[in-house]
Amino acid sequence: MKSIHDNKTEHNMLISRKKPQTTGVVALTLFGFISFLTGGLVAATAVIDALIHQVSVMTFACLVVGIVGYKVGRYIMQRVSE
Repeated sequence: MKSIHDNKTEHNMLISRKKPQTTGVVALTLFGFISFLTGGLVAATAVIDALIHQVSVMTFACLVVGIVGYKVGRYIMQRVSE
């Protein structure tokens, strides 16, 4: 037979231990996610453009900006989730 104490223990295990989300944390997470996605897409587009067309300074600049945006977005999302 289960006692009342066992039911309380099961109930306590279901309670989330995550810290509460503030508006600033949510906005920062959203900014990081958008930067992550945009940077990845810009970098992928620059690589495809370099393969199809001649490599130019603009393609190289887009590749660098895309990689930086990808890394910054990833960093922000990792730090906010801690």
